[in-house]
Amino acid sequence: MPINRRQNQFKNQWLALVCVVLLVGFAVGYVLHGERGRVEKLEQDRLLAAARVMQINIAHDLVAINDVLLAVRSDRRAGAFEERYAARLTNLVDAMPSTRALLVLDATGRIRLASRVGMLGQNFGDQDFFGRAQQHPDVQQLYVSSPFRGDSGALVIAVARAIPGDPGDGGALAGMVVAVLNLDFFYPIIESARSTPDMRTTLGHENGVVLLVAPKAGNAPLVSSGEAMVSRHTVQPPELHMDRALVVTSVRDLEDIYAPWWHSVKVSVAGLLVIALGLALALRTHQRRLKKFILRETYSAKALAESHTLNQQIIQSALQGVVVYGQDMRYQVWNPFMEQLTGLLATDVLGRQAAEILPFLLEIGMIERIERALTGHSSETLDFPFAIASTGKSGWVMGSIAPLHNAAGNIIGAMAMVSDITARKQAENHILELNETLESRVAERTAQLEEALQSLQHSQAELARSAAQATLSTLVASVSHEIGTPLGNSLMASTTCLELAKGFQAKIESGQVKRSDMHAFLHEICEGSTLIEVNLHRAAELMRNFKQVAADQASEQRRSFDLAAAVQEVLATLRPSLKRHPHQILVLIPEGIRMDSFPGALGQVLINLINNAYLHAFEGRNDGCVRIEARAEDGTVYLSVADNGCGMPQAIVEQLFQPFFSTKIGRGGTGLGMTIVKTLIEKNLRGSFRIESNPGVGTALYMHIPQTGPAHFNALTLAAGFACHQVGQSLGGVHVAIQQIDNTLGNGHIHT
Repeated sequence: MPINRRQNQFKNQWLALVCVVLLVGFAVGYVLHGERGRVEKLEQDRLLAAARVMQINIAHDLVAINDVLLAVRSDRRAGAFEERYAARLTNLVDAMPSTRALLVLDATGRIRLASRVGMLGQNFGDQDFFGRAQQHPDVQQLYVSSPFRGDSGALVIAVARAIPGDPGDGGALAGMVVAVLNLDFFYPIIESARSTPDMRTTLGHENGVVLLVAPKAGNAPLVSSGEAMVSRHTVQPPELHMDRALVVTSVRDLEDIYAPWWHSVKVSVAGLLVIALGLALALRTHQRRLKKFILRETYSAKALAESHTLNQQIIQSALQGVVVYGQDMRYQVWNPFMEQLTGLLATDVLGRQAAEILPFLLEIGMIERIERALTGHSSETLDFPFAIASTGKSGWVMGSIAPLHNAAGNIIGAMAMVSDITARKQAENHILELNETLESRVAERTAQLEEALQSLQHSQAELARSAAQATLSTLVASVSHEIGTPLGNSLMASTTCLELAKGFQAKIESGQVKRSDMHAFLHEICEGSTLIEVNLHRAAELMRNFKQVAADQASEQRRSFDLAAAVQEVLATLRPSLKRHPHQILVLIPEGIRMDSFPGALGQVLINLINNAYLHAFEGRNDGCVRIEARAEDGTVYLSVADNGCGMPQAIVEQLFQPFFSTKIGRGGTGLGMTIVKTLIEKNLRGSFRIESNPGVGTALYMHIPQTGPAHFNALTLAAGFACHQVGQSLGGVHVAIQQIDNTLGNGHIHT
């Protein structure tokens, strides 16, 4: 498309966008204007309905009051003017919550009978309704008074019926029956008519005095300072012939009425602006991408052609037969695989009926499956024997049928996928033959597995022996390194002392010895001797502890020992290898717990547990702590080893004591440590244990070990026992070397 034409197209798009926004704006404005009229009409109907409800309810109460007045007047005309009639008036008032008092007035307006005794004798002759009745007495008229203050100070109104005089008196007024209304009774009526919280409803007199306002707001005006919508109804039922009317009113401020509408206007305008902005951004983005789209469109036809070519190549080169049937059951696609399978060329097949080319398809039910696929049924598969044309041998093929749909979802044909499954059928037959000889092969395989199991057990024992030897080798290396420090210090101090002695001897021979030289020489010799003594004592203590642990591990002999001392000996041998870490080991074992058991096995348990804590529990931490606690009770030692490390989930705890299980395989873990611990405790020490571990809290192992162990060390119960026995021979040589070092240290100390 030329550049100028494209620019004109862009301008037309922006012009169209502006027109659309304006049209939408006009449409929204028209709808909002109509909505405003609907809101106004709806609110008018609502206010009229509220006023009408109040009118009907109040009129209903006035009719009931009028019936009572007529009944009282009828009794009065029948001559029932006794004082005892006041009791009936009281009962009537009690039954009429809308009435404050019932009164019977004489011709002068004085109260002759009253439901309230305190009102007897009062004169209503100055009330406007009594004056109107005197001037124009009418037995059909219901006289309504103007509002006046009652004896309690509350605003009340009265409704009355005239009592006509005798005919001989010329129709003069003989008195009146009056009901003083309780205006509070009407408050629930006008309150219930309020349909919205901001609506105000009132009950007023014809002369304009407001009697009640709901909600109660003191002396608040009926209409607010703003514009308001008002609906009034006159309460004056025709059957009552009321000479004055009551007025009910419902009011709402226009601001409250149109508040939801104004909100809709603001939301609509904001939405229109957002839509306009969004359309503008979208159009801008569209115009930016239009060039890229045109370029892609240019290549679409080429890509479509390439895709069609690719699909044809896939069908032609597929390692399965692809056959497509039209609605008339004629072949439309017949790929080369089908040509090799059947020996029929595509030129001889396309356009012909399926049953015409391969009649046996009808016998095996394939034609029926094709017809079902053409009616929309799901894919169906069928295996059947077939003479393979490419090999000239009989074989098996599998065909699956599925309907083909166009873009509109209509069925346009069916597709069959055909595979050569001769090899699979042969494998199935071979499996059947193998199943017949299963028992003999199982027996043969069982024998092979037993032999492999024995080999595995032997390998497991060798691995356990290697793990124990590796532990001892690490222990020997660590102790040797630790002993090297005090021995090196002793050697350096002795060399220094020797040089000092030679220097002092030279001064003596030259005759230049002074008293200060003598004092300095003696001071330096004393310091060197002290240093040599301290370091040799340190080396001797290390060797003594290691000799005891090594002897226990090597001899596997039962002996009597103090538990606290044995634990300290084990920790002393571990200290050189553990001091590289910032963690600490707390031993809370009281002295005096004597055991007659195997300290070597117990030491091996502690070594494995401490190493596990340092290797697994404290990874990535600098504040690790291992607590070793013990107590003796009833011949049993309760020993616990707990750490504050990372803990373990239950899934790992359940596998912890399985051989060769470790989360650090290849990174320092052998998977045999906890297996050795379990066997040493249960088999060699004849004890029991339980383990508790929570992720993020730590792990604790609680052991119950008899103070008196078994008579013999059961070295055969654990592969590590074999390893300890073999390592014992090496430890014998180490023990001799330790004795020689000890003798040398002793001689050095005596020389010093």
